[in-house]
Amino acid sequence: MLSDNLMWRYATKRYDTTEKVSEEDIQKIIECGRYAPSSYGFEPWMFYVVSNQEVKEKIYNSGYKLAPVKFSQPQFTESSHMIVICAKHRVTRRDVKKYLRLIAEERNITLESLNPFKKSLHMALILVRLSGLLKNPFALFTEMRSWCERQCYVALGFMLAEAAERKVDSCAHEGFIPDHVGKIIGCKDGYSPMIIMTLGYRAENDISIGWKKVRKDYRDTVVEIK
Repeated sequence: MLSDNLMWRYATKRYDTTEKVSEEDIQKIIECGRYAPSSYGFEPWMFYVVSNQEVKEKIYNSGYKLAPVKFSQPQFTESSHMIVICAKHRVTRRDVKKYLRLIAEERNITLESLNPFKKSLHMALILVRLSGLLKNPFALFTEMRSWCERQCYVALGFMLAEAAERKVDSCAHEGFIPDHVGKIIGCKDGYSPMIIMTLGYRAENDISIGWKKVRKDYRDTVVEIK
């Protein structure tokens, strides 16, 4: 069961460099990211799957010449694969047009029949910006990007869960400089790296193996309203 496998998984600190995750497992994990839910189905993400060791080394070493200390993330080079999840900067009316055309093609329906949905999508984009304005006047220009970034964490969660289901170890990382990583992977214009997921198999010298999973008490995080 998924709940049992989530108890099994942990944020892997060291990977066994002699073991590689199968292409089948990688593809299934990616598919779970692709089919993860996103607001209005916009899928404001791109996944860059890195298995090339030289590229992983570049990502590990990127951007730290200016930093006082180097982040200790050996997972970047020891992992079998890295998935760099990149968030779209903004969703536009052009994206709505492409999205509606895709729906019409996939479901064999007319674009005209989607006009009510089209109006709701355009309204959604307006409301996203207005919600930022209500939080902070300056957020009018940043809320759209923040909204897209939040969707990426949903995809991440689904991929972490699928990795656990397949007994593939994983770890999520935010300790990197997005612009530097984006240049290394050739990130598409209009997107920026948001989070990196490493995948592999736990090494015997990973000090985290066997640690008891620690979570707050049920009553500290769950409120039942009956």
